[in-house]
Amino acid sequence: MKFGLRLPTYVFDTGQTVTLADLVAYARKAEALGFDSLWVVDHCLLANPSYRVTFLEPLIILAALAPVTERVRLGTSILQLPLRQPLLLAKEIATLDSLSGGRFELGIGVGWHPGEFSAFGVPLEERGRRTDEYLDAMIRLWTEDHVSFHGSFVDLEDVTLLPKPAQTPHPRLSFGGGSTVAPVYADDRDFQHRSPQLDHVFRRIGRYASAWQAMSTSEPSLLQRDWTEIAKYARENGRSPDEIERMQTTYLVLDEDIQRVRRLYGRVVGKDFDAFVSHSSYLFGSAQQIVDEIRQREALGIDRMILTPLRVDLDELDQWADEIVSAVAG
Repeated sequence: MKFGLRLPTYVFDTGQTVTLADLVAYARKAEALGFDSLWVVDHCLLANPSYRVTFLEPLIILAALAPVTERVRLGTSILQLPLRQPLLLAKEIATLDSLSGGRFELGIGVGWHPGEFSAFGVPLEERGRRTDEYLDAMIRLWTEDHVSFHGSFVDLEDVTLLPKPAQTPHPRLSFGGGSTVAPVYADDRDFQHRSPQLDHVFRRIGRYASAWQAMSTSEPSLLQRDWTEIAKYARENGRSPDEIERMQTTYLVLDEDIQRVRRLYGRVVGKDFDAFVSHSSYLFGSAQQIVDEIRQREALGIDRMILTPLRVDLDELDQWADEIVSAVAG
């Protein structure tokens, strides 16, 4: 199993946020400890009820970290594609991939927060169709010259994008999404995990993805169910499911004091902590408890855990590497 880190690029309602010096030190420490990838969340605005924070802009953060790291992959987890202008985004990604020596990974999601879509002037109900069309256009821009593309949302005539990405044919694509624990539907366990949009999400993963980023709020029992659907759609697109890496992002606190864990969690995440604890969605407790949870996910086929800190703490990274990552690898 591989381990990545989702960077603590939180912006609190007071305006307090991490400094660039802190992020550089964090990224260098992560690389030195053997973490294989660094990831950044994308929310332009405060996105209640999921978060009590917003986040620094992801592509700017990754561009800042590219020259101070050498080996780690640099990815978005996830970038809300329908809120971005696709030609400009394709240019930004090609530039970042080129300057980082081919280390960029594009993690994509369709987005969900009505307030952000309204602020960007993008109808929420168009998010899936925009995602598919934007992605088709971007792939052509990365892989072809003299692109003409006339869709519902993208209109290009004889456009050549330079530079091309360093990776061939283009950066790895991963997609977020999947079933989630939703306590509001606690009386109907099957319905609570399923939304009508999930089939579209799974089809998209089966068609395009190099990797799937399972949601942090997806408990182990749901991971296998979601993967069965994704594998089915991969085969329908003439692909082997083995081509798709399985990741999961999740919060991690190495602490057995439930009140301290709750306070740390509550500064960042707006969801009901106790509800997710009961469903084993987040990782906290002793090192052995966390190792056991990760091994359970590994047995389900998860290839990479993307661990999410709730604070900037270099000593905590040392603990994670020594007590969790090395134990799983051993």
